[in-house]
Amino acid sequence: MKLILTRPIDDSKKILNDLKGKDHDLIMNPLLEIVYLQKKININQFTSVLFTSRHSVRALKQYRYNITNKFFFICGKSAYQEALEFGLSNEYVLFENISDLVKKFPDIENIQNQNIMYFRGRHISYNFNIDISVNERPIVDFVWNCY
Repeated sequence: MKLILTRPIDDSKKILNDLKGKDHDLIMNPLLEIVYLQKKININQFTSVLFTSRHSVRALKQYRYNITNKFFFICGKSAYQEALEFGLSNEYVLFENISDLVKKFPDIENIQNQNIMYFRGRHISYNFNIDISVNERPIVDFVWNCY
């Protein structure tokens, strides 16, 4: 079977590697290139980081923000995998999907004491920050702009 991989180059390389040796004729032809626009972030003022996008993890990695000694809340397997590949030894809480996150997040022990920065992409299926707050203050929302 002939497969044309049209995902961005990093994703296509992973898929290509996963499918090698499975009797497929693979062609990489990325239709998109994702470029993260750098922003100034004072991440030191936050105790925890919430990721709902693997691209937010990649952007932090690309611009070498120091996010050690932070507690990570991560939504989704691909975002979690990116964080592990980043080589961070931070503590993690993994949520399967956004529904799992919304359901379980308010009940996390000591969540009221966390100062959380929420990293996400521009296009989202659910605006987590509208419905959830900690100690009646909103979680700081940080959007990565890509083109």
